[in-house]
Amino acid sequence: MGIKKPWVAGVAAASLLCLASAGESGAPVSDPLRKEAHRTLSGTVTNLKDGMLSIRTEEGTVRDFSVKQLEQTENVAEIKLGDRLVLELDENNMIIHVDRLGESTPPHQTVAGRVLRACVGVRAPADLGRNCPDPAERSVTLKLPDGTTQTYHLKMPASVKMLSIEPGTDVVMEIDEDNNLVMDFHVRK
Repeated sequence: MGIKKPWVAGVAAASLLCLASAGESGAPVSDPLRKEAHRTLSGTVTNLKDGMLSIRTEEGTVRDFSVKQLEQTENVAEIKLGDRLVLELDENNMIIHVDRLGESTPPHQTVAGRVLRACVGVRAPADLGRNCPDPAERSVTLKLPDGTTQTYHLKMPASVKMLSIEPGTDVVMEIDEDNNLVMDFHVRK
């Protein structure tokens, strides 16, 4: 009774090829899937209490997060009730970047490389054997295609995603231009 749709396999294969070809040079690269995987929402700060803030988005949802986290990882300070913000969300609906509405920001830089070590900010099985001196550290060290290594610090959403990444995995990371933190990454196939 089921109808077979061979074109679905073709679309899936083409998508994987696009992902695999993104950023093979290792220099800063563009990630063509990012614009499709990420979305932006504008919203208004509706509550500011006890170090937490709430934003009601244009969709009518309310997103809550720490003012301290926002001020430490974003170029947004002195938040007040009524402020209009733009949230960038990843494919998992996690907030990865925040700007004030109307501020223009340059495109995020992307960097490709192979994961040598990842510290994800918690003592978890993913940290075992990764030689993370500080259990609160959130960073990833990459081997770049030119043979050099570079360590980048991770925003919280990227560190959560990094829990499932093993050393030796090829990734394309998206770097926040405001603070040089990794805001998101995608595994290269």
